[in-house]
Amino acid sequence: MATVDTARGENPREWPELLEACAKGKRQAKLTGGGRQIARLYPALLAPLQHLQSLQVSGTAIAEFPAACCAALPSLSELVLSGNKLTHLCPDVCKLRLQILMVDHNQLMALPDELGNLAATLQVLDVANNKLQALPTSVEKLANVVTLNLEHNELTEFPSAVLEMRKLSCLSLGYNQMKSLPDQLGALESLQTMRVDHNQLEELPGALLALDKHLRDASLGDNPYADKKFARLAASGNLKQVFAYLRKNATAPAAAAEVAAATASTTAAPPRIRVVFPPDASKAEIVGVTEHARQARRFIVVTKLVGLSFTDESLQRFIDLQTELHQEACDKRRLAAIGTHDLDAVKSPFTFDARPPDDIWFAPLFKPGKQRAASSLRRHFEKWHDVSMLKYLRLIEPLPRWPVLVDGAGQVMSLSPVINSAHSRISVNTTQMLIEVSSAVNLDVCRRVMALLLDRFSRDLPQLLVLAVPVANRESTVKYPSPSDVYDLLEGKLPRVPAGNGNSGKKPCC
Repeated sequence: MATVDTARGENPREWPELLEACAKGKRQAKLTGGGRQIARLYPALLAPLQHLQSLQVSGTAIAEFPAACCAALPSLSELVLSGNKLTHLCPDVCKLRLQILMVDHNQLMALPDELGNLAATLQVLDVANNKLQALPTSVEKLANVVTLNLEHNELTEFPSAVLEMRKLSCLSLGYNQMKSLPDQLGALESLQTMRVDHNQLEELPGALLALDKHLRDASLGDNPYADKKFARLAASGNLKQVFAYLRKNATAPAAAAEVAAATASTTAAPPRIRVVFPPDASKAEIVGVTEHARQARRFIVVTKLVGLSFTDESLQRFIDLQTELHQEACDKRRLAAIGTHDLDAVKSPFTFDARPPDDIWFAPLFKPGKQRAASSLRRHFEKWHDVSMLKYLRLIEPLPRWPVLVDGAGQVMSLSPVINSAHSRISVNTTQMLIEVSSAVNLDVCRRVMALLLDRFSRDLPQLLVLAVPVANRESTVKYPSPSDVYDLLEGKLPRVPAGNGNSGKKPCC
């Protein structure tokens, strides 16, 4: 056994539980601090326990669970680190095949982005009593989680990634600072227990009615509800009466939709937006994301529109719509950028990459037919005194590699967030279109901007046919629209996007 610092209380004899587990070949070990002031775990103490499946370390002063400890426990499926002084969670924890991860009652301010790597196995996640203000977007990959505890944190918004956890049975969000719940709650079709007490909720969405058939227990009280009668019902805990009151009085879109669905005739008009999910086996439909792209501009969603028929007027309205969204919803492209491409002018499959600016050659929209290096754009923008384009270029100029979308023939389709290529420019002859929304901020921004674009564009058409397109990197695949996105689009429930400060100008959208 390796030498340890006994002066600091890390002598292996201070952990008789480990010695016993090793001697008897136990698959479980429970280590509690008690009167022992343990501040550090030595991987050497865990090295003989490669067979261990369950480990609990609680009530100690340890501030981390080191990567070497993770490597020493390859068989671990349950890890409980409750009641310690953890300030961060080592990403290597996410390399284990954990079914249960409990890190409640610590001092965590964030969770690692790698948490989504536990998607295949994780069923229970407890991060209560920490200092979390948000969850990483990778949480949306945790499709097998059935119990999620986020109580006693500092969440001001409902974590939208939770809506992708379709097997979620128990959700605890009490004692946070949330002011609203999303209309998409109905997407949690397996939810049986929900706690949202002790927040700052002023009302509950009518979409809560979608949970009526399977929600068995809910803690809704101790919120500043504007409706005082509802506040009393929520405090009573009588869920049956809560649903009855919501059904009678809710005016939210979901409540209206439920009434409309019950009374609609068989001759009702088709939905304004129709979403189709092509077979996953169609590899040509997948947009690949390289590691260079993930470092330069990490987030992107892509979708395909078919059956389009533009006129000069409708095309101009669509271009004006992009310009408006770039100015407002995208905050002058600081939050996100939109790219649109004529699918008949490009070849699949498509790749989102990042390359040195001297290696990016394409014909930008302002100069069709003439190829030029991306590194020369500043000179041209300065020559034409194009202040707006210079601002967009400055967003990526510090990067060694600039993000580009490339088709299967190697043609550059867009330099995000600056300008599109003339090669894939849309026109009145465009009948099918690929739309990309990319961001260096987060995936939610991409989804929100795309939802706004599709919703607004669909108002100009009898019906908009949308095909979901998977975007894949080495870790995961994200498809837009996802089932919850479809719910939003069809019901007209669009998430809020931070508004920019710019005016909605009429410069050609790039």
